[in-house]
Amino acid sequence: MNDARLDHRCALDGFGRVLGAAADDGDPTIWDRPSPCSEWSARDIVGHVLAVQHAIVATIAGERAPMNPMVEPGRHAGDDPVAAWADALAAVRAATDAPDALERRVNTWRGEQTVAELLTYNVGDITIHTWDLARATGGDDHLDPHLVELALVLYEPIAGTMRAPSIFGEAIAVAPGSPPQDRLLALVGRSPD
Repeated sequence: MNDARLDHRCALDGFGRVLGAAADDGDPTIWDRPSPCSEWSARDIVGHVLAVQHAIVATIAGERAPMNPMVEPGRHAGDDPVAAWADALAAVRAATDAPDALERRVNTWRGEQTVAELLTYNVGDITIHTWDLARATGGDDHLDPHLVELALVLYEPIAGTMRAPSIFGEAIAVAPGSPPQDRLLALVGRSPD
């Protein structure tokens, strides 16, 4: 299996574990808790990440995304974020499992790229939002070290161009020698404390 597919699956699995733990909590208000992602609740985080997966499926098919991950993301998660996530997960796995899917060239907001490149960039987004969801729901916020390193390599060179509302916040200073997870979170405007 291609590394991009493996990394993407690893990120999806990590997000799914945090989501499952939140659902197992049994608190019906857990999805409405605020997250570190400004103005978004836990439900919004889930809705954003699953809407991006549906957008990836549409992009691979050469179609328009069925939902905007940035606009009212909580409605994409709906009343049953776990079921909505399962639907998105099944769709993106089916689309990326196609034999020629990863080499296919597609048009994205970043320009033309391969599906493998699209998935690799999505790994960073999923990884950061896994931390957001864990913080919002009181879950385990330790991220996969490989995915953190991958996200750092991807985002460090472009972070300055991504500082805008609803993307990256202003970088936060961290001590020299800080762990990679802390450096990644600070790079995208999250306080690792």
